[in-house]
Amino acid sequence: MTRGWVLALDATDSKLEENLISIGFQIDRKYSDNIADLNLNIARAQGIILRSRITLNDEILKKALNLKWIGRLGSGLENIDINFARKQGIACFSAAQGNANSLAEHTLGLLLNLAHRISSSNQEIQSGLWQRKENIGWEIKGSTVGIIGFGPMGSAFASKLRCMDVKILAHDKYIDDFAPEYVDEVDLKTLQASSDIISVHLPLTNENLDFINTSFLEECKKLKILLNTSRGKILNTEDVFNFIKKDKLQGLGLDVLDIEPKSLNLSEVLLNDRKDLIKHSRVLITPHIAGWSKQSFPKMGDILFDEIVKILS
Repeated sequence: MTRGWVLALDATDSKLEENLISIGFQIDRKYSDNIADLNLNIARAQGIILRSRITLNDEILKKALNLKWIGRLGSGLENIDINFARKQGIACFSAAQGNANSLAEHTLGLLLNLAHRISSSNQEIQSGLWQRKENIGWEIKGSTVGIIGFGPMGSAFASKLRCMDVKILAHDKYIDDFAPEYVDEVDLKTLQASSDIISVHLPLTNENLDFINTSFLEECKKLKILLNTSRGKILNTEDVFNFIKKDKLQGLGLDVLDIEPKSLNLSEVLLNDRKDLIKHSRVLITPHIAGWSKQSFPKMGDILFDEIVKILS
C-alpha cells in the first residue's frame, strides 16, 4: 500500500526513514534545500520530518495541501506554527522523551564540572600550570537545586539528582501537582530565594524570552551555579555575565546561547561576539549537544514513528 510522500527536511534517524518506507511511505529527502524551492514537495507531502533548520510558518503551511502530520526529531515545537497547523487539522509532535536522559546526564556533567573546576584546571595544566589551592572544589551535597520547567527534561534531571543528597525544588508555570515525592513543588519566588543551583528547562515562547535576566538574578540571593540546557534566548548572556564578572555567580553552564541562529550553527564571527564570556574560567559552554547521544537519535526516531502509526490508525 502506498501512503504518499514524507518530506524529510533534515537528516534524522535512518531507522525512522526505513520504518516509514516499510509501511508504504516514500521519502523526499531535502536535507539542505531552501524551503522556498520546495513548493511542489510541500504540496504533495502527507508528512514532514524536521529538526531545527527550517521554520514552518503559516505561509509555508498554507501550501501543504495534503499534510496530515509534522514530526520534529528533538524537543520543542517552536519552529512550527502549531496553532495554524492544528487549525488545518495537522498533528504536530516532537520526541522530547527520546533525548531527555542524554540532556539530564549532560546537565549533571556541567554542574559537577563547574563545582569541581574540572575543565578550567585541565586547561591550566595544558598551559603548564599546576595550581591546587586555586582550584578547590565545591561539593553540591547538602545544597538546594531549583529546576525551572518540569517537563521531560526537567524531570529527568531531577531523577539524576535524587541520589546526590541535595534538596530539589521545582517550578513550572504550565502544570500543577507534578512533583514526585523527592521534589518540592514551589512558586518561582521561593525557588529563587532558596536555590544554590538553578537549572532551566523551559520551552522557547514569547513570554520566556530573556526569562533569566538581571531582575531575575537579583532575586537569587544564594545562587552559586546557573545552568541552561533548554533554549539560548531564554537566558540573557550579557546580564548573566555581568553577575559572573562581579563575583555574584560562581559558575555558568550553557549548552545553548542567545546568539544561536535558527539553524543552531554558530559561525566564528558570532562566537567572537561572546569571546569574553566563552573564555572565562567560570563559564562552561557546549555546542547545543546536550540532547545528542548515540542512543538518543534512535530513541527519538522510534518515538516519532510510534506517533505517526497512531495517527494512521
